[in-house]
Amino acid sequence: MLISNCCNLITNKIDVSQLTTSNYISTENLLPNFGGITIATNLPKGKVTKFEKENILMSNIRPYFKKFYYSSISGGCSSDVLVLNVNKSIAIPKYIYYLLCSDKFVNMYVANCKGTKMPRGNKEVLLNYQFELPSYEVQQHIVDTIGSIDDLIESIKCKIDKLNEILMNLFDKLPLVNGNKFYDIFTTMNGGTFSSKDYLEHSNEKLITIKNINSEGFDSSSPTYFKYNEKYEKYRLNIGDILLTMTGAYLGRSGIVDDENCFLNQRVLKVSSVSNAFTYCFLQKNKDNIFNLGKGSAQQNLGLKELACFDVNYSTETIKEFTNYDLFIDNIVKYKITIRKLNNIKQIYLKKFFG
Repeated sequence: MLISNCCNLITNKIDVSQLTTSNYISTENLLPNFGGITIATNLPKGKVTKFEKENILMSNIRPYFKKFYYSSISGGCSSDVLVLNVNKSIAIPKYIYYLLCSDKFVNMYVANCKGTKMPRGNKEVLLNYQFELPSYEVQQHIVDTIGSIDDLIESIKCKIDKLNEILMNLFDKLPLVNGNKFYDIFTTMNGGTFSSKDYLEHSNEKLITIKNINSEGFDSSSPTYFKYNEKYEKYRLNIGDILLTMTGAYLGRSGIVDDENCFLNQRVLKVSSVSNAFTYCFLQKNKDNIFNLGKGSAQQNLGLKELACFDVNYSTETIKEFTNYDLFIDNIVKYKITIRKLNNIKQIYLKKFFG
């Protein structure tokens, strides 16, 4: 069977005036590695492609980022996002979604992209993808099996969101004082320059670049792999380290390291203080302000001199007291490690069922 035998690409339009930042989707707020969606930062004007619940949304720019989403809402999306509607009389929509999440499909789709600087997926390749469609009962079994893992992941994400909410509420109640600057409170470490000659297709060592800090935080699922050399050891990261991006559209994003064998690349900064909880909350709270410190026309870049002048209006005593909440960070990291392990199990099942 071909995808076109059971699915069609949606081209219906909806006026943006009927949408909110919660149900408008673009390549910017689709998360990589099938991570779902986040709130859009802004809305365009005019009309965009309409989508419904149980549609499959796929970013058609740089498909290797795996920005696919099985919709639980209805809304609108940009023209760079494909909307696939599954004929339910032929196939179970979520079965087709999991089929498209398999390495077998993704690798084929990426290999047939058009363009080099910003590769785009080929719609004809998508619609002509051939696969065996099992019985309804088998489809449902596969959906239930992989879906149970997704359900566990979502429940853990809700726990992380709750911890974040509590932690930020506690941070917002801290008393403010004047006088301190960034380097009165924080210490930093710059990432290193890694030779492209050492890059590998796969290894145990993972190079963490600005692309590994997305809107949801740290993500090591698509790193740059490299050959280990002792000269890189000083850039090794520890689980629980907090990172800040220094360049481009990613500038100001922060995340907590939750994976082993990670090394810090240039334009990513490790930031620390006496309290991991304070560091995390401060960077999250001041994301936009830090972004505005950036300079440059073609691409925003943040320098250490600009960062040094940034106000930190909290006393050292207040920050020390906030160490009482560092356990929140420890728990967030533990939950994220669990999610990564569950995603690894999910990949095993995807390979088993779809190749």
